[in-house]
Amino acid sequence: MAAVGLCVFGLAGLVMAATPDDLQAASALIVERYGAEIDEEALWAAALEGMTRHVDAATGTRANALITAEEAERRAAWRSGERQGIGVEFRIVAGRGLVITDVFAGGPAAAAGLRVGELVTGLDGRSFSGRSGTDIHAAVSGITTLEVVLWVAEGKGDAREVGVTRGAYRRYPTRAEGERPYVRLPFFGARSAEELEALLADLDPDQPLVVDLRDNNGGLLDEMVAAAGLFLDEGVVVVERVDPAGHNEPQRAQTARRWTGPVVILANRGTAGPAEGFIAALTDHRVAQVVGTPTGGDDGLTGDHALPNGLVLQLVEARLRSPLGRSWGGTGLTPDLLVEPIQMVFARPGTPPDDLQRDAAVRLISSP
Repeated sequence: MAAVGLCVFGLAGLVMAATPDDLQAASALIVERYGAEIDEEALWAAALEGMTRHVDAATGTRANALITAEEAERRAAWRSGERQGIGVEFRIVAGRGLVITDVFAGGPAAAAGLRVGELVTGLDGRSFSGRSGTDIHAAVSGITTLEVVLWVAEGKGDAREVGVTRGAYRRYPTRAEGERPYVRLPFFGARSAEELEALLADLDPDQPLVVDLRDNNGGLLDEMVAAAGLFLDEGVVVVERVDPAGHNEPQRAQTARRWTGPVVILANRGTAGPAEGFIAALTDHRVAQVVGTPTGGDDGLTGDHALPNGLVLQLVEARLRSPLGRSWGGTGLTPDLLVEPIQMVFARPGTPPDDLQRDAAVRLISSP
């Protein structure tokens, strides 16, 4: 294995310095003592993982990690908005099941005919009736098969079976019409800003707009900057990108402002990373208010560094700051109007379920 650089770690309350020679000698001793019980490459990987944990503790981050090249490729695809699954978003209703809140166009669920507002009462032959929210979440998260069979409520206690084949889909911006124009941005993936601009082009730019960033856990910084720039004057700072040495690289709006009307943003704990930067940019420039719950508190940007033996070291390369220099790392951003989500009130298939947070945003944007 290639030599590992200087590692500093805590042991029994003491700070000790370990050189590459120390680590190699320790590895040799452990392998000699335990023989075939120890995989030397796995031992070195554990040492590298210890380094990332130390860097996390020393810098107050959570994103430094040792991963495989395949994991790095999957994460890069994820940051671009590519997903594997059935292509729906849902909300859990303890004791009942899952209410579908969004169906992504072109995804497996859309092809199977699933609709917003439908209640999924069981999965692969197991009913959700009477099960806790945690149990339902575990059942959904534990899906490993390519084919899944959903029980979808039909009324009067009946249900139909819907078979869905898991596959690839993309998270596109979605728009819904209501009392006020509403845009959902589930992720900042490839072409997100371009797609958002196309959606806004069909609306009157002087009217109020609700932008839903709930559970938008980041994505590509460039896409976020371009999307935020649609609401800001050309040339203003969207976010500051600060590297570990303290060098500040302002990220500026590159296009003319497209939207001039008032904006209310919906956020929750799932709103993280560049999505928090979007909120910070629009609130610092006083063009938006925020409704929901505090955000996730992730201000780190990571980069991947290939190691000689097929592993990849993911390191936080920079921290994001608001145009006024504010940090949201660890604490998140606090909304102007705190509104907790509610348990579902069931809707007719094809219509979204009741949403207290969105209703509050509409009331706020409608007030003088």
